[in-house]
Amino acid sequence: MRRLIFCCLFALLLPLLFFAQDSRPASPSGYRKTMQGLSQQVHAQLDDLKEQSRSLTEQLRVAENELALSSAQVRELQMELTDLNTCLENTNRKLAAYSTRLTEYEQKLRARARLIRAGALMIALFVLVRIALALLKLKFGIKIPYWINLIL
Repeated sequence: MRRLIFCCLFALLLPLLFFAQDSRPASPSGYRKTMQGLSQQVHAQLDDLKEQSRSLTEQLRVAENELALSSAQVRELQMELTDLNTCLENTNRKLAAYSTRLTEYEQKLRARARLIRAGALMIALFVLVRIALALLKLKFGIKIPYWINLIL
């Protein structure tokens, strides 16, 4: 019954996913979309791993109930479950660290983009001032003192 409901909802929402448009204007910050996409992929993989872990844990519980007559096999499965849980905890820690690192990288990229924009603006301003000084000198014959020329 749940699968039927899920399939119906999925079938209704699937066209919305294909025809949805991004309301944000195109901007030179295309790296944000890339980083957000990577972040979403990492989070999706984390959710998938958690789901797989839950599934494996449930399968191991069923196997324990079926093999209750054999205590050696039960002990072996318990050890395997412990190892899997340890492995899952380690994987979750690593994925959390990767997610944190990815967030830090996104912040660094935003800061660097701001610096690049500021530098490009300063260079453009420098070129415009130089062009204006050249026009003043060539068109109107105004000579710019050397020390002002050095400053600009």
